[in-house]
Amino acid sequence: MPTVTFEKVYRYVPEEYGVPDEFLHIRAAGFVLKSPEYHHRRVMPDTLFEYIVEGEGYIEYDGVRYTVKKGDCVIMRSGLSENKEVAYGSNKDNPYLKLWFAAYGEFLESMFAAFKISKPIIVKRCNLLEQFQTYVMSLSREGYNPITSMAAISEIMYKIFKGSASENLAEHNFDKMVDLYIERNVQYNPTLTTAAADLGINETSFGRYFAKRFGMSYKKYMLSERLKLAQRLLKDKEYSVSEIASMLGFYDQSYFSKCFKKEFGVYPTIYRKEKY
Repeated sequence: MPTVTFEKVYRYVPEEYGVPDEFLHIRAAGFVLKSPEYHHRRVMPDTLFEYIVEGEGYIEYDGVRYTVKKGDCVIMRSGLSENKEVAYGSNKDNPYLKLWFAAYGEFLESMFAAFKISKPIIVKRCNLLEQFQTYVMSLSREGYNPITSMAAISEIMYKIFKGSASENLAEHNFDKMVDLYIERNVQYNPTLTTAAADLGINETSFGRYFAKRFGMSYKKYMLSERLKLAQRLLKDKEYSVSEIASMLGFYDQSYFSKCFKKEFGVYPTIYRKEKY
């Protein structure tokens, strides 16, 4: 059986830390799956943003140990102290699942100054899964974009320190991560291989998870979701049937119409005429 890789990393600039300071750069981002073996010890050259989706972990710095749990947002600032290491990782008995990205640049320092933040390590319980997942997914699919990155980091910072992110904390877990992924990617029809890679999980394990949770294969479920989206698009008449078929990744209109009729008992052209 294939082994599950517990960390998925997307890199955007060289790993060497000798690059000149810039206004904002994202060095890397990714996912960490549950693994009792996951841990790091190093000097922090970048500011690390993390969101704990499930489980527990720890951070040790300057003689202080922080416990981080599901729903916590963590910021470990760059240059915590010269030549002083920070250690962090999963709780062995309840390992965490987390999203993260590492950044550097003057933009971050201006944000910390604006919010009057001087602490080297910040741990806040927040409802920020959607923001972290949307941003990390955008990096994995589209790469680094300075405008998108500034907007995403600004939103995260505001919700942590000035907004209501810590109120009414929802129960978030891997199921929620999958739901958000499908919602944002259904029209692009990612394959099981692509979805598993994007979510940082082994393809075979993801296929089994999907069948157990939804009672059907990933491919069948995604087809059903695309056809439900087609229903909504047919409602407003902004797009032709052929345009909708193309937008949703069907290779031709006749195949789309055949699938639609099988799902809803009527062809899309008739559905639009009868319903709207």
